[in-house]
Amino acid sequence: MSQFEPKEYIPITKQITDPLETSTLYVRAYMRNAKTDVLLDTIDLTDKGDQRFRGEVEAPHDPTGNGVYITITTQVFEDSGYTSASSIYPINEESHLIQTRPTINLGGGGADVNYDKVRRIIKEEIDKIPEVEIPRHEIVDISPLLKEIKSVKADINNISIPEMPKIPEFPKIPKQEKVDLQPILNKLKDLESSVIKTIGNIPEPKETDLKPLLKSVKSLKNNIKDSMEFNLVVNGKKTESDKEEEEEKPVQLVNFKKYLTKK
Repeated sequence: MSQFEPKEYIPITKQITDPLETSTLYVRAYMRNAKTDVLLDTIDLTDKGDQRFRGEVEAPHDPTGNGVYITITTQVFEDSGYTSASSIYPINEESHLIQTRPTINLGGGGADVNYDKVRRIIKEEIDKIPEVEIPRHEIVDISPLLKEIKSVKADINNISIPEMPKIPEFPKIPKQEKVDLQPILNKLKDLESSVIKTIGNIPEPKETDLKPLLKSVKSLKNNIKDSMEFNLVVNGKKTESDKEEEEEKPVQLVNFKKYLTKK
């Protein structure tokens, strides 16, 4: 166990002990409070070559002034994402005391340094460190699992994914052109003008000449009168008085139909 002052940088190292290891490995460290096991910081160590990894972390603050104990755990991973832990290399853990070191005055005039007292203080502090039991990890052979993963990976890579058919583009709807109705309006206007002009050219009706009709009616009337006179007989003769009475009495029609129909 080492002692560091607050804010002091603590070095972290990890050496891979297998000289035949050729895989690329990654190491991550975890700093925790030894009493509460609260994670204080995570540190990714840098590969310095020859399977040696190194990093550092700043010591936490000592809130009580009586010292605080921390643990730094290092773990080996097989991927850069630190998700696949190595089953070959164990997890290592170290404990450290974080406390301000006492200032020893070696100047003249003061009391001599009491080394026994210093040793006693150190021993008391060491006794305060809780025992940390590091669990042992049995080596698990994961070769069959890795083999199956590789097989699944190969099967996935061999899957032939057909190309998706291209979606045909929808035909573009042409922009509706504005219909020019002016020619039709012009034709209707010309037709209107033509109709008005034709109606205006119709001659006004002339006054009907009824003189020929009146003349025919008068002639017919005279013929009727002559027929009546021909058929009016008193003792086989006509008299002047009878003629006068004829003008006063209503006309009696005798064989008028026959007269009209004779040729």
